[in-house]
Amino acid sequence: MRWLTCAADAIPLSDPNRGRYVGARLHFARTDEEIRRVRGWAAHGIQRHGDLPEHMSRWDAEHPWRWPAWWMNAAWLRGTVAWLDWILGDSDLPPLTFKLRAFDPADEYRAQVYRKLSRPPTAEDITSELRHLSGSVMQGHEHQPPAEPDRYPPPQWGEAVEQAHMWLTGEDGKPPADHHGCGDYYPCPGLHRCSCEAAGYCLRGQCPACTDKICNAAWSTIEENY
Repeated sequence: MRWLTCAADAIPLSDPNRGRYVGARLHFARTDEEIRRVRGWAAHGIQRHGDLPEHMSRWDAEHPWRWPAWWMNAAWLRGTVAWLDWILGDSDLPPLTFKLRAFDPADEYRAQVYRKLSRPPTAEDITSELRHLSGSVMQGHEHQPPAEPDRYPPPQWGEAVEQAHMWLTGEDGKPPADHHGCGDYYPCPGLHRCSCEAAGYCLRGQCPACTDKICNAAWSTIEENY
């Protein structure tokens, strides 16, 4: 009943095909339209708040927990986009095991070249990919293995994959990027309810969530240009 009344996002079913009960695929609680919307929010955040630097020293790459907040935020948003791209079938690259360093422009170019329309991953594909999650997320933490930028994307990327997957399955109601395109490493007024989407443009000072930041109320336009 909590799910039916929207008090909880988790679907109260153990059926591995439970997504069909909410118009979604596999065991997801989100439709493709919702997934594309949040992906558009994350892509907007990279454009709005900044990306990872074009050139990063080896030392910086191996010490991701000493990065400034906007680098961590960019890694989070890139992880979000990569996971949702893969889930939607818009990329053939598994976001944790593709062995491309997200901070290297040459690797990003290669990722763009290989990105193409494809079949979405199966439940088995997703389970296999998530087995690498702890290795990605825990790298570089105290008393944990050092970061391996040649093997895994940054740990903040892995954290975003984890949050995106929990949101997809309904285990967590918080999407990995909010309507301002902010992830977990960027201070954001996104906790306020945004009223701009109905207007189709950002209301700025007339909206309690957008007094200081421009939101992506016209997310469909952003998605079309992504």
